[in-house]
Formats: sequence, structure tokens, C-alpha cells
Amino acid sequence: MSFASNTYRSRFLVGALALAIAALVGVAFVFIARPAPADEPDEPPAPTSSREEAARRVQERADAAATNREPYRAVGGPKDPKVPVRWNRFYDYAEMTEILKKLAAAYPDIVKLESIAKTHGGHDLWVVTITNHQDGVPELHKSAMWIDGGLHPNETQVTEIVLYSIWYLAEMYSISPEIKRMVDERVFYLAPMMNPDSREAHFYQPNNRHKPRGGMRPVDDDGDGLFDEDGFDDLDGDGHITVMRVADENGTHLPHPKFPRLMIEAKPGQKGTYRMVGEEGIDNDGDGEINEDGDGYYDTNRLWPWLWEPEYVQKGGYWYPFSVHEVRVFGDFLMAHPNISGSQNYHNTGGLIVRGPAAAIDKFQKADIAIYDRLAKQGERMLPGYKYISQSNSLYESYGETITWRYQMLGHVSLLNETFAPFNFFGTTDAGYIMPRPIIVHEFDKYLLFDDAFSDWQEIDHPQFGKVEVGGLRKNFGRQPPSFMMEETCHRNMAFTLYHADQMPKVSVQSIDVAQVEGELYQVTAVVENDRIIPTRLAVDVRRNISPPDVVSIERAAAEPAAGEAKQDGAGQAAESGPQADDSFRVITALVSDSAWFPEPRDVKRNPQAVEIATLGGNSVKYVRWLVEGAGPYRVSIKSTKGGRDSQVSE
Repeated sequence: MSFASNTYRSRFLVGALALAIAALVGVAFVFIARPAPADEPDEPPAPTSSREEAARRVQERADAAATNREPYRAVGGPKDPKVPVRWNRFYDYAEMTEILKKLAAAYPDIVKLESIAKTHGGHDLWVVTITNHQDGVPELHKSAMWIDGGLHPNETQVTEIVLYSIWYLAEMYSISPEIKRMVDERVFYLAPMMNPDSREAHFYQPNNRHKPRGGMRPVDDDGDGLFDEDGFDDLDGDGHITVMRVADENGTHLPHPKFPRLMIEAKPGQKGTYRMVGEEGIDNDGDGEINEDGDGYYDTNRLWPWLWEPEYVQKGGYWYPFSVHEVRVFGDFLMAHPNISGSQNYHNTGGLIVRGPAAAIDKFQKADIAIYDRLAKQGERMLPGYKYISQSNSLYESYGETITWRYQMLGHVSLLNETFAPFNFFGTTDAGYIMPRPIIVHEFDKYLLFDDAFSDWQEIDHPQFGKVEVGGLRKNFGRQPPSFMMEETCHRNMAFTLYHADQMPKVSVQSIDVAQVEGELYQVTAVVENDRIIPTRLAVDVRRNISPPDVVSIERAAAEPAAGEAKQDGAGQAAESGPQADDSFRVITALVSDSAWFPEPRDVKRNPQAVEIATLGGNSVKYVRWLVEGAGPYRVSIKSTKGGRDSQVSE
């Protein structure tokens, strides 16, 4: 290309650019010179300092917040509870009683507190009932959940779990729609401290973390004719019963190289430096044994009627089932409340969700095991590190246990949680099964508890052994979570139990269809439903006739009651259960089916007005069809001992 052509092109581009700039200047001039509309100001407002304006806005927001300041609420809990409680510590009997009374006073519409008996030591056995007490529905007309703790009194945190559950249901009732729904629909019976005498002894008398496990009535444990004559001796006066060792150059144990307070067995061919003597104590009765007959003892979880065994078969069985008053009164309460469908028994070691049977010779119904499996699968997600097991298969065998009795004789879906898992120490699965490995405990004590869980070895003059050293894990650690883990332990276990409670049966009349056959003859078809996992009667219940069958009944709907007459209950039922007499209304026959098409119906031959259904399965419906004489409207009602009640009126 020639130089001339390049010059020409450059001049052309410069000229085009100049024209474009002129055009833009002209447009801008026209825009600026355009007269302002009549409703606009002649001059724009003078701009203010952006920094000053921002500061003013910040101050305005701060002033507004200061006049309407509320606590910043962490989700899942109350921000300003009526009854403030710390959940990182343990509570004794008096403190627990004070909390319960405050909750009952603060929430009288949903919390009821009663003492069902006095213990051997004079303590009240408290049971708390939580439901909507103002809805007009009798407690026995709602499906109920039983929750207890402290059957073994040395298992301390379980009382706090039940106490936390009471507190949480009360405090969250007005905050959480889900909690309100559950409390309105259900009844919760909660016993936070089933063995207060022994819990007080564990707190305020020298004990180790395993005792006392039973009750405090004097018992001759060693069969020498004397009662409680050789109990614990706190040789170093620290309130904890630990262990004793003696220095021995030919010993069986030596200190751990990294954690010297931990004694480990010498390896084959290795000489130890100490010999372990046993529990801290003295042979008080000269029989060659130490601490073999302490205060009380009978196992309050070996005294229930199902497959009970005496002392020579199982230690702790005492005289006969319910032979201890404190156990009997709780049994009476459970039997007096047939509306209880689920129950939860809390214990404190292992990180387990346990179902029965407790003895290998016992059997659970397969259909019921499937329900346990569904509940526990969710429980394993909600409780990290917990394992779901069958007791006799995966733990140990025992007789006269409460959870198996509740299933086999009361028809409950009854679970037991062992509430402190070895997994909880470091979030690993190799920490141990049921009880954590000693090295894990000592490592946790060193790095997270700062050596607060161990009594250092101290030399003591022992009347039988001479110079001994006393030391070891204290009674308040090993089976119990430390302070910083307690609230999470309480909340997770409570949440799983509330999930269980929410899956208890809940019956309803789903729909009613009426078709005229001819004249005064009508066909009435009702669909009744249980929309939860647990059936209205477990297979064991049906097999043993523990509770009566469900009843679906029909009657002509009555007019609204006049003043002073019987009213309906909160579920729409007549206060007097069962269909009412009406000479102009007659039920001729009834059919029951699992299908809306009634392909193979069951013909109700006896009392077709009140149809009995053996059980309404989980997440299932039944179809009931009547041939009746007399025009409607009709009231269809369902009554289930463990599934509640409901009624609807046809259009």
C-alpha cells in the first residue's frame, strides 16, 4: 500500500472522529439547555458528604437497636427462659425439686407435678405430666410417652436428660410450632429421678463411679448375718473411692510411660514396679474381703415381672418382682396408664440404643422388631457414635429388666439409651466398646480436662497392707460426660426420644362418604387412618390381648348440646364413649377392608355399629362400610387405647 493512501485514510479517520465529538457536544448542550418541568426544582440539591451521611445512618440504626434490644437467640433453644437453668452441671434432689416446682408454676397450662410416693429415705418420687391441660381432652384419650432416668442412681447424667426434656418442652412450647404440636397431641409422663436415695448417696458419700447401683434398704450382701457392715472407706478423704497399689519390685503393673498415673500390666518377661490391691477400702469384718457388703443393694432394674429370677440365679433380684416399694409404685403408674405407647429408659455408659429381649430365651415379634429398626436407624443419625443393638445378642443377658417387661406385658415400644459413648472422647470408633479404653480416658483427661478427672496417688498407712498408695479415676468421670459435653448429651437424647414420641400412633377419621341405596337405606363408607410409624397395637399386644382392639363406630350426629348437657371432648367425641341410642337409626351390617374396593371384606357379625379392628398398622388406613337405616348426618368415631381418638361428621 502506498504512503499517499495511508495519509488519506488517516485524514478520513480524524475527520470522522471530529464529527462524532461535535455531535456528542450538541446532544449534551440540548440536554442541559432543556427547560426543567414545572414540578421539578430549578437546581438539584447540593450533595452532602457521603461519610457524614453513612455515619448518620449507622447512628440511627444503633439508636433503634438500643431501644428495642433483645437477646440474640441461638436456634433450637429459648432466648429468655422463664426458668433459667444451667445444663453443664449435675443437680441433686433438692435442686431438681426446686426446678420442677418452678416449671410447674411458670407453665401451669402444660406442666403438672405430682409425687406418686415417698422413698425409703423420705424423698418424693416425682412424676411430671406434660400436655395441653386446657384443651378438654382427657389424658387417657391421647397417646402417651413415658420417659425416665435414674433407675441406676450412679448413672448421674440421665436425671439431667429427663429434667432437660421437661424444661425444653415447657420453655419451647410458645416458640416452636413443632414442640407445641407434639405437646398438644400427646401426653408426656416424665420421671427424672427414680432412685433419689441412692443418688444422694452417690453425690455426698464416698463412692466410685459404679456405685451405688441399687437401693439403700439394708441388705446382707455377703450372707454373714450382718447388714451393710463392710462398705467403702475413703482412706485419703477426697470423697472418691479409687484403687490401691503397693510398691513391689516383682509387681504385675507399672506406670504408663506417657501417662504415669495410669497403671498398665507388665508384659511377659517384664518386671512390674507395683502390685494392684483392689478398691480403696478396709476389711471391716475380718472375712478377707474388702467392700463386699456396703449400704443397701438390690438392683432396681432386675425387679420387674417379666422373666424375673431370684438371687441365686441373678444378683440383685431380691425377694420377688416389685418387692421394693419404689419399683412397685412406678409399675403401678405405668399399668394405670394404658395409653402409653412408647417408653424411654435412660442409662449412662456405652453409647447404645438398646431394645430387648434381655434374655436369650425370650423372643420379640418380627413385625415389632421392624418398627424398632426404623426408629433406631434414625436414632443412630441423631446420636453420633451410638450403636443400635439387641441386648441379649450384643450386650449381656439379664432377667427382670424394665424395658422387656414394658414391651412384653404393657405393649410399649420400649427403648434404653446408654448415653455416653466412647466415640464422644475424640470422635473416633476405636475408643472402646461400652467402656472407653483406659489410655483414651487418660489422654482425654490430660488434653481436654486438664488433669481434673484423676486423684493423684497418695501414700496411706493401711491397717492390713501397711504402706499403700491410693489414686485413680474419680467417681464423677468415666461413665458421665464432662461439663462441656452435658448439654449436647441432654439435647440429642431428648430429640431422639421426641422423634420416637412423634411416631407413636395417631388415629383419625380421614373421610366419610354417604350414598343413598333406596328409601331410608344408606351406605356409609369411612376411611380411618394411622399416619405414624408405630401401629395402634404392636404384634405382641394383639397376640396377648394386652389392650382392647380399636373401635370404629357410627351414630346419627346429634344436634349441638344445650346448656348444661354433655359436651364433646377436644377430639370431637362424645364425652360418653360409644354410639348413642336412637330409635330412628339402625345399623344393619358392616364390612371392613384394607382396600377401597372391598375385594375380600371382613363381615362384622357382632355389633356392627361398633366395629372392632385388631390393629391399625403404621402409616396405614382401614375402610369401614355400613348399611344403615335412617338419614344422616352421621358421626363416625375411632377410639384407640394407645392411638388416641377422633371423630368426624358427614356432610
